[in-house]
Amino acid sequence: MAELHGSESAEIAATVEDVFSYRLDFMNLPAYNPSVTNMRRTDAGTEPGPGAEYLFDLRLPGTDTPMETPLRVLEADAPKRIVFETGPGFMAREVCTFESNGIKTRAKFEITLTFPGDLDDPTKTMMEQSTQEQASVELELIKKALET
Repeated sequence: MAELHGSESAEIAATVEDVFSYRLDFMNLPAYNPSVTNMRRTDAGTEPGPGAEYLFDLRLPGTDTPMETPLRVLEADAPKRIVFETGPGFMAREVCTFESNGIKTRAKFEITLTFPGDLDDPTKTMMEQSTQEQASVELELIKKALET
C-alpha cells in the first residue's frame, strides 16, 4: 500500500463562517476543481454536513474518460474543520481547517492519498506534485469566488 501526503494553505479575505460554508457545500466543487463535473447529492439529506454523500465525475491527469467517484463528509465542526473522503480505486482523505485572525481566514487543506499497491518513485513524485498543485488551484479559486 502506498500513502502520499500534501498540504496547502491560503489567506482568504472573507469571514471564517463564509469560507467554511462555501467549502462544506460540495455542490460548489466543480467551480473550484476543474477536474470535477456532474456533481450530485446521493443521500436523502437536505443540509450539507456529516453523513452527506455525493457522486461526481473525475477526470484524472492523463486520462480521457472521467471516473465516477463518491464523496462522503465524515466530519463538519463549524466553522473550524471539515473532513471528507473520496474513493474507491484510491482513497483520498482531506482535512480542511479554518482559522480567523479577525480580518481574514486561513484555510489549510491536508490531503492523504492511499493506493492499494506500491507506486514507483517517479509515479509517487508526479502524484505528490499533482496533489499539491490541485490543492493550490482549489484554494486560489475559492479565494477568487469569496473575495469578489
